[in-house]
Amino acid sequence: MTAHFRALLGRTSIPMPEIGSSLGIALTVGATILLLPINYQVLLSDPIPSVSCPLPFPLIWLAFLGVPLSWMVIAIPSIIFYFWSRPCLRGSLISSTRTLIAMVLVGVGSVVWFRRGWDLGIEYQSYQYTLYTAILSFLLAAATAGTFLASRRTGSLLLNVAANFLLFAWASTFAFPYLGELP
Repeated sequence: MTAHFRALLGRTSIPMPEIGSSLGIALTVGATILLLPINYQVLLSDPIPSVSCPLPFPLIWLAFLGVPLSWMVIAIPSIIFYFWSRPCLRGSLISSTRTLIAMVLVGVGSVVWFRRGWDLGIEYQSYQYTLYTAILSFLLAAATAGTFLASRRTGSLLLNVAANFLLFAWASTFAFPYLGELP
């Protein structure tokens, strides 16, 4: 065996696609589009907060400002995700440092959100709603962290896009569910 062949066998990471790869474009655009029905479901499927429709605060605050809840509001996480994921369009990975900082910010923010709103959530939505949204938030956080760690270990473009997709899905759904009295 040559040294080059042995190095290939010992490689633990999945080879990266070429720059300008159609795989990076397909993954990014696919994940961007997939965020639309997810955000539709959690924002507009029910007029009051429920486990299937937690009215996530990062999106619902716009309604408080008088912006009608429409496709434009639902598309905000997808649009932000698309621009966030621009390196993937070129076949490059999204910076793990940037993703890690965003995960920590969303995670700490979510913990603070649930801690400060727990009693209001129980009073206005129910104990079951508050508990289930907290559990779903934790599960999404764990899935995001696990996928992120796998992405860092393997260098996989697919796992990199998946980790960032999960981060955005978590942040725009269960990380900050509506807890409290509706206006």
